[in-house]
Amino acid sequence: MPLYPRLTRKNPVVFEHAKLFSQVDIYDEVPTPGVQHKEFQPQTRRLWTPLFLRRYILSLFLSAFLLVAVALAVLFSVAKKNHGIVDVREDLSYLWIFGPTVVFIVIAAFWTQVEFRTMQMMPWIVMSKDQVPADESVLLDYVSMWNLVAMFKAAKRKHWVVSVAVLGTLLIKVLIVLSTGLFVKQDITIERPATFTLASTLDDSSFTDAFQQTASSDPYFVSVGIISQNLSSPIGTQHNLVYETVNNDPSTNMTSTVDLKVLSLNMTCETAQLSPYNPGSPGNTWNDTMQIESPTCKNASWWMNMNFTQEGDGYFLWNSPGCCSCRDQDALILLDVDTVPDRYSYDWRLMMYGGNRKPGGNRTILINPTFDTVDFQPLICKPSYRAYYGRVMFPPGLTTSNTEVQIELGDPTNITTVDDNIAQRLFLRAYKAFDNGNGGELNTAYLIDPGWDGDHSQFFDPAYLAQHAENTIPVMMAQAAKDNILMPSDAVAQGSVSSRQSRLSIRTVSFVATEIILVLICLVSAFLIWSDIRQVCPRDPVTIAGLSTILARSNKFNAVLRDSGTYKVEQIAHLLSGYEFRTERDSEFYFSIECEHPVIEQHRAVLLQPNSRDVAWWRPATAKWPLRILIILSPIIYIGILELLYQLSVKHDGLANTDTESFSHYAFIYVPAFFVLVVRTIYDMLDFTARTAQQYHLLSKGNADAAGSIFQNHHRRITLLAFLSALRRKHWAVISSTLAVLIAPILSITVSSLFTSINTTTIQSISLVQRSRWNISDATSDIYYSPDWYPGIETRASVSGINIYTGQQALTGGLIENFNLSFPQWTYGRFVFPHFDLQSDKSPTANLSGRQVRGRIPAMQGNLNCNHTTGTSSFASDVFSFNGLQFGSREDNCGYPDALAYQNYDTQRPSYNFNFYNQTADNPSPGTVDITSRPDCPTIVFMLAEIDEGNTTKATALQCRPRIELVNVDVQLDYPSWQFDISNPPQAVLGTETILYDGYFNSSRGGDVFPSLVELQVILLGQGVLLDWLTTLSNLTHLSAPELMNASVLNREMSRLYGTVVAQLINTYATEPNTKPTGDDPGQAPVAATFLNPTQPRIKQNMIATRVLQAIFATMAICAISSMLFVDTHKVMPKNPYSIASVASLLASSRILAAIPPGSEWSSDKELKQLGIFEAMKFRMGWWEQRDMSRFVIDYYEDEGSLEQYEYPYQCRGRDMYMR
Repeated sequence: MPLYPRLTRKNPVVFEHAKLFSQVDIYDEVPTPGVQHKEFQPQTRRLWTPLFLRRYILSLFLSAFLLVAVALAVLFSVAKKNHGIVDVREDLSYLWIFGPTVVFIVIAAFWTQVEFRTMQMMPWIVMSKDQVPADESVLLDYVSMWNLVAMFKAAKRKHWVVSVAVLGTLLIKVLIVLSTGLFVKQDITIERPATFTLASTLDDSSFTDAFQQTASSDPYFVSVGIISQNLSSPIGTQHNLVYETVNNDPSTNMTSTVDLKVLSLNMTCETAQLSPYNPGSPGNTWNDTMQIESPTCKNASWWMNMNFTQEGDGYFLWNSPGCCSCRDQDALILLDVDTVPDRYSYDWRLMMYGGNRKPGGNRTILINPTFDTVDFQPLICKPSYRAYYGRVMFPPGLTTSNTEVQIELGDPTNITTVDDNIAQRLFLRAYKAFDNGNGGELNTAYLIDPGWDGDHSQFFDPAYLAQHAENTIPVMMAQAAKDNILMPSDAVAQGSVSSRQSRLSIRTVSFVATEIILVLICLVSAFLIWSDIRQVCPRDPVTIAGLSTILARSNKFNAVLRDSGTYKVEQIAHLLSGYEFRTERDSEFYFSIECEHPVIEQHRAVLLQPNSRDVAWWRPATAKWPLRILIILSPIIYIGILELLYQLSVKHDGLANTDTESFSHYAFIYVPAFFVLVVRTIYDMLDFTARTAQQYHLLSKGNADAAGSIFQNHHRRITLLAFLSALRRKHWAVISSTLAVLIAPILSITVSSLFTSINTTTIQSISLVQRSRWNISDATSDIYYSPDWYPGIETRASVSGINIYTGQQALTGGLIENFNLSFPQWTYGRFVFPHFDLQSDKSPTANLSGRQVRGRIPAMQGNLNCNHTTGTSSFASDVFSFNGLQFGSREDNCGYPDALAYQNYDTQRPSYNFNFYNQTADNPSPGTVDITSRPDCPTIVFMLAEIDEGNTTKATALQCRPRIELVNVDVQLDYPSWQFDISNPPQAVLGTETILYDGYFNSSRGGDVFPSLVELQVILLGQGVLLDWLTTLSNLTHLSAPELMNASVLNREMSRLYGTVVAQLINTYATEPNTKPTGDDPGQAPVAATFLNPTQPRIKQNMIATRVLQAIFATMAICAISSMLFVDTHKVMPKNPYSIASVASLLASSRILAAIPPGSEWSSDKELKQLGIFEAMKFRMGWWEQRDMSRFVIDYYEDEGSLEQYEYPYQCRGRDMYMR
């Protein structure tokens, strides 16, 4: 009984059956009702072949597989050639990803009929060829087997077409799984040819005076930053290389690679010999031309200075240009006299010596060679160059202050626009830049080592001298080349542009596997086309009506199976043992199943006893409760698993690290697809059972018309048509099961997008430890910093201050501002940071390249801390007896005069002047207020004044109290380089500032890291008159004086310059390694941070795909429950009905066979309906009783009245139907 009637307690009418008149011959004794139908005239006697086994259909399958294989091969070739197939948008990528899965699902929907028809027709194929035993023919059942089992059993029986057809099904299922990961959207670097316009080219035609007296010092200063602080090289140079530049749009995300001419500048040093020098000889002086030579430089002329100052350790150094083969001429004269036309054609080189006086002397005595012995270490260094064609890669967004280009040198070449002596001339210009940059006052050690730390003992080490000269001078020469031989150009150069694009590609492993399987399934299709499996029976025998038309002519077969309706398959097999079966077509138009064996009737007496109604009923596996529970729960379990994985994906920003070709990535793609396939297989089994049980369920209820029962077999239709047919006939169980199977492919389609590899930022908690500390103090001031305020800083009272002229590193802030160079490591803008490293015992796992560290760490910053005032005043010509103005400000009661006097000697109008005031300098009325006790008082006032044509004055004043602050800063650094990510620059956390030093600029000089204004201007490379701040400000800010009159603008620019300089001074002079034990120094306490991988491919679960899958799973579960409610298989079918003999045993004793006119086996169902056969009949499967005989058969009756002659109805009282 169906579950629905059980639940509603509505029992159907159950029939007690009439007795048969005779046990001998049902057809002779039982009157057959007069069935009205048209006269039968068969239209054709051609044998029938299922549609999906016909050669042209199989040829279409073969063509489809070949087409897909060729298409994929072409796409794979295109993907390899073009780094992907096409550019694809995020919203369109799924069309490609889902496409192959949809194609294979559609093919699979049709191929299921190939498999079904092959299994169904196999008994007929075998019987059409020869007489075979029952287990090879009428009992042969591949349909009800699990197809994998059927494949092996068929192979064992050498029924190859079944094995091959099932293999095709399995291969297509594998294709469906593989297709879910076939296409992938990847971020791929695309490169294409391009033509570029040069911005500059190498041309020395305008570089005529290498030793120009007014040569710019920029090459020297830029090289100081590059060498001593590892700052970036300006565009056009990279260390010792000079390359042509192109017009490149920095706003694009394109990387440009161009074939350009590159000049490589070099310096090679060798040991030389210096002739003995006697200053007492006539004509000799402390400054003289010396005789020096080396293996490659003979008869050299070199002007040198013997009037050196000896340091306490007795070491000294001198270097300057000299020329080879020019001893008869004075090298100094050759360089300084521009009237010598060929002075640059000489072989100019860097000549130097390191000296050591013996024995030692005191610090300030000039060496007198008459009393002292001096050892020399002379060297001669030759400049040279080589020209190349190089591939220069310009990264996206390249400016003069960030990422440097990458250069790959090619083959050497000749540059016709550059003379052969270009290296010597660039060397001379670099030396002149050094000489002009320091005004001839700096120690010559800075020429070869801008980072020299003052250790004079290194001067006597020729290896030190040679190494630094060979490293430093070429960098200066490259900067000189940038300024003098990189000339504007409009020429073109060839190259390529590349960018990261999202492109559709094919996974190699998936492609190879798919192609192999497609080749195999093409062979499967070809085998089926070639096989002899067609035209083996007259019509489709899949329906009960269709098989009945053939059984109606198979009298011997029916006789053997008579009264076996309740037999199990094993009993029927025993009954048919010894018989051999074949199909036979007579000379006219009859077609039948024939059997050969002596008829054995012994079994009848035993099996037809009164207790024969105790039937061992058969149920499909999916109709049993264990599998039913699995069918219902499996989607629900998957819904829960999907939700759990999704929540984990959201929580951890992904499920696992991977890349598109890794094993884990394939696992995330194909494992879900496999489990989806398992669910689909389980629901295919449910649908198979529902399609089979539907007609027997209707027959068991009785009163079934022919169209809905014996003419019906939902297996012969593809799922969509089966659904529509069931919907038309309201077969709710089939409607539910086929709906579940119809929507199940959405699972395979959607699961292909369930897990995607996305470049995400993975986060791992780490700890940072401080590897440096700040030592800052000013012993001349009473302002000290207490080390208790912040761990990691300590006072250094024994040091009276830092001499910012000790080494060229003090210029770093000015180099950054003047030449737009990058910030040194651990500094950014106004911030200077301690040096941090990962805590050794908590280092992150996995590959660390390309990672980032994000955290909140302390920093020092220089804060000019200004308020501003703007006002006007009448011009006064009697202030201190010179033109000027007086300007009142808020400095009253802070030790400043009531009005600041501003002198002005310029008679030009409008004129602008900039000056500063404090208590001890530039103040006509020094105050007496102790500003250290007055935090509200400024310690310095800057004023920019304007006098216009009408002598009206306007002034902008900044009242400043500079200080150094400790502040917390949010940073993001690249690891392991520890460079700041400029796309996420450091940001101070508001409200975390702590004042460490306050009130500076109150004296003419500052403290350790507070430069005086004179020093500040020197650091900023002020090129005008000392303290000509207006010129310096205009040069550095690129703003005019009227623009700087805006108080906010002036405050912003002055604060920026001050902050940059102070940060670099702290980084250079006040940062030292933190060597104290961790337990003794709280500054080494770990700082919490996070470790980021911004480009780590990580498996993330798609929310939309998750919800779609969950919805489909839920719908399938509901459909399964519905299908189970609407059909029942409990005590309905006495046996597995999938073999010919099983169905024949239910028809052998039925009057249906007698009602079928001869020749009907050649008619289709449609023709039978047109003929009116079975038109007025109602069908029922159950016990039929006539006389003293009971038979379990499928039989018919015309109407309720005629039913009485065969049976009478009664209501079931406490008993299950059919003698349950």
